[in-house]
Amino acid sequence: MRISALLTVCILLTQSLLAQDSADTGLDPVTVTASITPLQASKTGRNIVVLRGEQFYQLPVHSIDELLRYIPGVEMQARGPMGSQSDLVIRGGTFQQVLVILDGIRLNDPLTGHFSSYIPIAPSEIDRIEVLKGASSAIYGTEAVGGVIHIITKSFANQRKQRTTAQIAVGEYGLFNASAGGTFTTKKVL
Repeated sequence: MRISALLTVCILLTQSLLAQDSADTGLDPVTVTASITPLQASKTGRNIVVLRGEQFYQLPVHSIDELLRYIPGVEMQARGPMGSQSDLVIRGGTFQQVLVILDGIRLNDPLTGHFSSYIPIAPSEIDRIEVLKGASSAIYGTEAVGGVIHIITKSFANQRKQRTTAQIAVGEYGLFNASAGGTFTTKKVL
């Protein structure tokens, strides 16, 4: 009798543990890298990862190549200081199969295929990064066999907005980093 009462109490207590907060999941409304015309990410049928600025503001990064290391499925191999000669690999391909685009401009070196991430753009100036994993050579050419990384800055984002930002970071070994900026756009640029 005691065992059945104890078993009943344990079962009743564990039933309340099965309830879980429902995660607030939402799809990004528009993606630009998967097709020629903008589509909803859920309707492309492609593996797309979109990182928004709010997601990587808290990361300890100071350059684009440091930021790209946090994207799942993307491997960054830097052979020079500050990303002067970097190789990006998506899903185990080669560096010649990944196309990197910044606001619609191709950044890959046409002779060697390497990506020079030594670009004077702070991660705080980036609106979002769209990563298309998989073949996209029909749209972007032979450089996009492995995938496309599209970096979109705040000044070229498709939104009308006004924003002022200020950030200060202090750390060990004399680290001090401060940045301030603002954007004001009145119409679509892209």
